[in-house]
Amino acid sequence: MIYMDNMIIANNTYTNLCDGLVNMVNDAKRISNLRLFIDGKVAEYEAVMANVAYNYEQGLVPQCVKVESDTVHLNMIKLLNTIKGMLNGNSTL
Repeated sequence: MIYMDNMIIANNTYTNLCDGLVNMVNDAKRISNLRLFIDGKVAEYEAVMANVAYNYEQGLVPQCVKVESDTVHLNMIKLLNTIKGMLNGNSTL
């Protein structure tokens, strides 16, 4: 038994409570790191798209490569933003 300010808590209850709080903190850190990862990837994909667009305007990249790049990167950005929205509680599947 653990005695705390007029409360008595069984050892296993206390341990479970502490473990639950630790897991919540660890989950919050993981979610925060995942949000940072998503933001980084979105910025990276936007930079790649801008670079491909610039090279296309300079005549260094054929149109089919630009279209394919835009399609892939825009879809990845949409997916990442949807996942981030779910992490933030803004959307569901």
